[in-house]
Amino acid sequence: MNHAELKAKALSNPQTFAAYESMDVEFSILRQMLFAREKAACPNFIFTIQTWLRGLRIVDR
Repeated sequence: MNHAELKAKALSNPQTFAAYESMDVEFSILRQMLFAREKAACPNFIFTIQTWLRGLRIVDR
């Protein structure tokens, strides 16, 4: 199963879809941060994003 198939399957559940949609603001901020870091060629953007995601409890490592 690839990413697109997994995402489609997960989002077919109404509760999962609602939770995903409720995080639109967080995903938008993340996209903006990634774009800004890439544009600035910041070497530490991966670490910074992982730290930020841990704060949102999206990743735990």
